[in-house]
Amino acid sequence: MFSSILGIIFIIIGFLFLMIPHIMQKKFPDLQSPKTVKAWAAVILVCSVTVVISAVVVLHFWTNREKGSVSNVAETTETAAPENADTIQEKPDPVVEIIEISDTIRWFNTANALQIYSDGGDYQLYGGFEPNKDNQLVAKYSLSAKYDITDRASGEAALDWLLSEGYRTNCAKDMNLFADAGMGKIDKDQRAAFLMDSFGLTEESAKDHVILYDLYLENGEKVFAGWDYSLALYMTANLYLAGYYTSEEALDTSLVIAETIQANFDSWDDYIESYFIGYVYYYWTQGYTNAGMTEDYEALQSAEDNPYSIDFNMKLEKSW
Repeated sequence: MFSSILGIIFIIIGFLFLMIPHIMQKKFPDLQSPKTVKAWAAVILVCSVTVVISAVVVLHFWTNREKGSVSNVAETTETAAPENADTIQEKPDPVVEIIEISDTIRWFNTANALQIYSDGGDYQLYGGFEPNKDNQLVAKYSLSAKYDITDRASGEAALDWLLSEGYRTNCAKDMNLFADAGMGKIDKDQRAAFLMDSFGLTEESAKDHVILYDLYLENGEKVFAGWDYSLALYMTANLYLAGYYTSEEALDTSLVIAETIQANFDSWDDYIESYFIGYVYYYWTQGYTNAGMTEDYEALQSAEDNPYSIDFNMKLEKSW
């Protein structure tokens, strides 16, 4: 449209400049007469006005054309933004529900109280922390950094392994390896030195493994299982806090783990003893020191709101 109007204007101007001299020569053959001079002055004035008007028209159309382009781009951007918003912006993580504490859920927290206490959490809250965005990020980082859990699928795989095999299986393999190397034939007071010489353990680690070996011979791999079950409860609660599990999924899984704990142990002391034994082995495999947990247990038992005051053998019921 703009190009057509511009072309017509220039055709008219060109036509005027071509035709006017011929018309003037026929009308006014005497170019020196005053009448002719006046006529030429009028022609020049008309041509000048025509050029000015043309320039104004061209400028007007050009300005509107530029504004129209900017406006069209803006409108296109505004229209397209909502359509592309979902693809450009990362979708928010699922919002998890706040869980009301019942006696059964309080039992879950007690079985996981040492982990919660160690993390600085509140064992009156399921998982130890409120399910907000900040704690969601912390839970995701903790799962990823400690256990290579980055989503629901990897979390479920880790839980399946803990409940079906766990660190207790690895520990049993190590104890059998010691036995195959002839540790059972070594005097008890010489076994630490035997492990240091044969397997390169430090003195502290060798002494711990002598204790683990004797406990394993007496009780089998169950003696390490408390740590696996507690860790499974801890992971499940963090899967909930991270948004990978709904509250119902987390609590259903916790109930299965809790019932497994009750089936394998007689009391909180029995369970916590197994927890400590498995904890010693786990932290040795991770290259950490195993200090602090026994003190935490004593601190929790002496607390005014001692979590272990709840009956270990209470009937666990689904209340959610």
